[in-house]
Amino acid sequence: AWVRAREVEHEFALALQRNLLPASLPHRPDLTVEAEYLPANGVFDVGGDWYDVLERPDGGTMLVVGDVVGHGVAAIGAMGQLSSVCRAVADEASPAMLLDYLDRLARRVPSAVGATAVCVLIDADRTSATYTIAGHPRPLLVEGGEVTELNDGVSTPLGYSDEQRVEAVVRLARPSTLVLFTDGLIDLIEAGVINNS
Repeated sequence: AWVRAREVEHEFALALQRNLLPASLPHRPDLTVEAEYLPANGVFDVGGDWYDVLERPDGGTMLVVGDVVGHGVAAIGAMGQLSSVCRAVADEASPAMLLDYLDRLARRVPSAVGATAVCVLIDADRTSATYTIAGHPRPLLVEGGEVTELNDGVSTPLGYSDEQRVEAVVRLARPSTLVLFTDGLIDLIEAGVINNS
C-alpha cells in the first residue's frame, strides 16, 4: 500500500509538472525553438526542472530554464509558482529584473529557496542575447562549429541574497544555436544514459 501510494504521488507530480510546461513552442522564420523534457524514471524522484519560452510584444523572445531543489509535490509546487511569475512579468522585464522577481518569491516560499535559473532574452532582430544566470549550469552558444560557454552574468541561486542581479550581452551570428539545460542533463551524460561522444 505504501509503494502504491508513492506511485500515485509520482504519477500526480509528473502530470502536474507536464501541465506546467509550455503546451507549444513558437515557430517563426527567424527563430526555431526545440525542447526535450526527460522526466526521472524512479518512483520518488520527480524533480522541479522547468522551462518556458515567452514571446514578447516587442518581438523579443525570453527563454527561461530553472531547477528547484528537491523532488516530489513540494518541488513541483515551487516550480509552478516560479514559472507563473516568469509568465506574469516576462513581457516587460529584463532578464535581471525577472530574476529579481523570482528572488522575492523564493524568499517567501521555502521550497523555492536555492532554485537555480537562467534567463535569456533574444532581441527582436535576433542579433544579440541578454542573459543572467542564478547558480544554474551555463548556457552554450554554438556558432560556426565552435562551442562557447556563457560565463558572464552569474550570481547566486534564488532566495539567498538581496544582491543586484547582473546581465551580460552576447552578439549572435547567423546561424547561431543557444543550448540551455539543467544539471539533469549532466547527470544523464555521467550515468551513460546519453552518449557524450
